[in-house]
Amino acid sequence: VCPLQQSVTVTNFDVHTSMARWASLTSHYVQDLRGDVAMTLPRVEWSRDQLRAQGRLVWREAYVDAGSSVALGEVTGDVGTEGKGVQVRVDNFNGEISLSARLLVNPDGSYQLNGTVDPRDNINVANAMEWAGTAAPGGGYLVRFVGRL
Repeated sequence: VCPLQQSVTVTNFDVHTSMARWASLTSHYVQDLRGDVAMTLPRVEWSRDQLRAQGRLVWREAYVDAGSSVALGEVTGDVGTEGKGVQVRVDNFNGEISLSARLLVNPDGSYQLNGTVDPRDNINVANAMEWAGTAAPGGGYLVRFVGRL
């Protein structure tokens, strides 16, 4: 949450960290996150009413354990401003399941992730999907996580 009454601008914001540090931001269904995250944002502006950013997110060797372990491969996200918040369009490559999602982070620190996951070849669908949620029209499963930074 932005505690300032005025806006803050950061340029050349680069983060390189372990995904395990972000696990506390996920739902209670997710028990473990692994892999390395790199995020590059040339400019971030944050005020009480607005959060603006553009850039790129890459999560290498992405792994989620939500009762069943799933390797997501390389997860990428394009970061951009949407409305008063920041949106990240997320996709993955080479994982046991395919992931396509939209993450929206609001100026108050609340976030919402909506997307679909779908098993790829050579995986036990029941084990991989039990945490995902509702079956999506056209295949796969709907995922939704909400929380606050």
